[in-house]
Amino acid sequence: MLSAGDIKRGMVIRLDGRLMQVVQFEHQKIGRGGALLNLKLRDMDSGAMVDRSFTATKRYDRVRLETRQVQFVYRDANGFHFMDTESFEDLAISEEMLGDGTKFLVDGLELALLVEGDRPVSVELPPSVALKVVEADPGHKGDTASSAYKPATVETGLTLQVPLFVEKGDTIRVDTRTGAYLERV
Repeated sequence: MLSAGDIKRGMVIRLDGRLMQVVQFEHQKIGRGGALLNLKLRDMDSGAMVDRSFTATKRYDRVRLETRQVQFVYRDANGFHFMDTESFEDLAISEEMLGDGTKFLVDGLELALLVEGDRPVSVELPPSVALKVVEADPGHKGDTASSAYKPATVETGLTLQVPLFVEKGDTIRVDTRTGAYLERV
């Protein structure tokens, strides 16, 4: 059992019989009253985001998950297909389970799959991925006092802001947590 002080971002807990991943948490002390724990949770089955508040004395059931290394292979009507790097088993994962992670999946990308028993629960993307720019406006450096950015689209369909020197065909590194440009590779 976990107390309010044990809750961390990314942790998976069982709440009302459902698996929930902690996206954000805030411990709040209110004057003379008791403390509150405000949680932003993602339902691991449906992908829905839920905001909940609890008293700081509430206990939570932590879920122990196993981690398996998988490699992204392809996408079809059944979902996103991954290959277990140890057993070479094919695993199909729904778009709802991946959420915004679908914007960073390229062939051969290795990531961690979290499973409860034999059931896939979630994936952990690497902190950053290298993606090829397929569309970018030409950048004209003018009289800018600070760094200037322009929109660019990468091979997965993600559109993000990049510096003016990035051109079509360049490979860039993108932060998977924020979807922001990091560097040109």
